[in-house]
Amino acid sequence: MEPATDPIEALRACLGSANVAADAATRAQYESATFQTEQRVSAVVYPDSTAEVQAVVALARRFGLALYPISRGRNWGLGSRVPTRDESVVVDLRRMNRIVDFDEQLSCVTVEPGVTFQQLADFLESKGSGLYLSVIGGPPDASVLGNTLERGDGLGPLGDRCESSCALEAVLGTGECVRTGMGMFGPGPMSGLMATGLGPEISGLLFQSNFAIVTRLTLWLARIPEEFQGVAFAIKDPAALAPAVAALRELQQRGVLKANSFALWNPQKFLASIMQYPFAADGRALASPEQLLSHLPPALRGAHWIGMAALYSASKLHARADRRLLRQLLGPHVARLAILGRSTASWLRFTRPFAAKVLGMDPDQMLRLLYSESPFLGHPTKFSSQSVYWRKRGPKAPELDPDRDRCGLHWVCTAIPFEHAHLAKHAAIVERVALGHELEPNLSYLNLSERCLKSFAVIAFDRDADDEESRARRCHDQMLRELSDAGYPPVRLGIQSMDKVTPADTTHIELVRRLKRLFDPLDVIASGHYDFRHAWMVSDGDT
Repeated sequence: MEPATDPIEALRACLGSANVAADAATRAQYESATFQTEQRVSAVVYPDSTAEVQAVVALARRFGLALYPISRGRNWGLGSRVPTRDESVVVDLRRMNRIVDFDEQLSCVTVEPGVTFQQLADFLESKGSGLYLSVIGGPPDASVLGNTLERGDGLGPLGDRCESSCALEAVLGTGECVRTGMGMFGPGPMSGLMATGLGPEISGLLFQSNFAIVTRLTLWLARIPEEFQGVAFAIKDPAALAPAVAALRELQQRGVLKANSFALWNPQKFLASIMQYPFAADGRALASPEQLLSHLPPALRGAHWIGMAALYSASKLHARADRRLLRQLLGPHVARLAILGRSTASWLRFTRPFAAKVLGMDPDQMLRLLYSESPFLGHPTKFSSQSVYWRKRGPKAPELDPDRDRCGLHWVCTAIPFEHAHLAKHAAIVERVALGHELEPNLSYLNLSERCLKSFAVIAFDRDADDEESRARRCHDQMLRELSDAGYPPVRLGIQSMDKVTPADTTHIELVRRLKRLFDPLDVIASGHYDFRHAWMVSDGDT
């Protein structure tokens, strides 16, 4: 039989007709994000194995196709499923949804790209496992592998998942398959237990890059502690922020708080997670930020910051000591300090009305969020991701899908030193820029380490409201630029910002260009994705 001369027919011959879609309705889904995009998709393919991914790459090389791999397409606010390059073939890896291997004793699991946070949590529960994977604040059906490769942020121990993963399997732009870490020696007892192999380690080159399509990786899991306590607090006095931040840093330095175990939200962020924007009857926004914040639960009104944290303790005695240190160091600087452990959870169940008055929110919701179903213990949650509907007029759908429902969302993800002065300066920039574009400064911080915090500014808007789309894009661009200029560089980019960040080190840019040409000489995989090509020198045919 003669080989197909049409690329779509060749893909169908390779994967089967049911696993190649080129109809207008399907393509439109992959062209939609939470902001305006112009890229067009030529087809969508659904491979089921690493071998099929290699076959797709081979066809891309033969026909000059541009490929854009995604895992589940839940990258809301950063591009969802939309490719960086026009007329791409989207390689949707959702059918590769196998949990390949699991080891309870050595606390690791190997997954393919289609495995979701909810799927893995359900799997561990079904096994009666004493382990859990750190989860994100995003949707439960997001990809574990995809989020990890983007250096997504999990809550609790091993929350920096790119630092607690290994043994990547990846298909290069040449069509070759490479295995990193101890996986370089093939299957064996050590393949998923060490972050490095022998000699130069290339795993790091596969995170936030377009050098290859990663088809599996191994993640390390945290063990459920003997004692777990959820913490909530508010900071109402602006002067208390400095000593509170210093106390949180000391608690982490002393080992009471683990990395990725506390989040600090401004009140706009908290409000967006429990309700939609309270538009006036005529659809107009409220007259002032003060009017908006009056919709906070009574006990939290006047709060400048709202905090949530977790304590992981090895015994009841250890838990008591952690609790005592938390109250001693943080307690004097915060209001509404609540610590939920075994006994407190029982108290909440039997004293709901009083608890609602004291804590300022529904006690059942707080119990789930901070204790019984806490994301700090690996339980996927929709609490934070509900905020994608913040400015959407009309009720939100039972099943969240901001792309389908034309919700507006941009993320600006940066990093700052773990110091009050930097937090105050960073927050002031976010607030000034957002309010300058008549949008809310929706902001949170997560303790990546005892040295730095990750910051997440959300620009939420309604894509169907007059002028909000253009205002939000201008707000995003200005905020990203001003934060970078102030010394707070981005830690993650969306497709709307890939060409807006340029490293100062030109040697770094040139090295990325050379590596792209080495791993993917025909430039078939995700052109423009984290490769700074807008700053490449014009050489070797580059434009």
